[in-house]
Amino acid sequence: RIDEFHDLRQGSMTVVEYESRFLDLLQYVDYMQDEQVRIHRFIRGLNVDLAGAVRIHCPQTLAEAVEKAYIAEETRGKTQQARDRVRSRIQQMQD
Repeated sequence: RIDEFHDLRQGSMTVVEYESRFLDLLQYVDYMQDEQVRIHRFIRGLNVDLAGAVRIHCPQTLAEAVEKAYIAEETRGKTQQARDRVRSRIQQMQD
């Protein structure tokens, strides 16, 4: 389980799913007592775009890092929806 913790990456999981798996595995890693180390490991496992968005806020707690990841994921989804709408409108204009 320790190896699984160190290899954990968000991949196609949502932030909620990744957080849940992270916390499940964290209980098996005794030496992860330092909050800053936990934060660093959580961020390192996030997808690159989300990791950057979280890192820029310099979270001081794991809970803060998770919250920033939720917000970044939600913002990314809204941005993608807006892009899709624009593409759809352009396509309609070309038809």
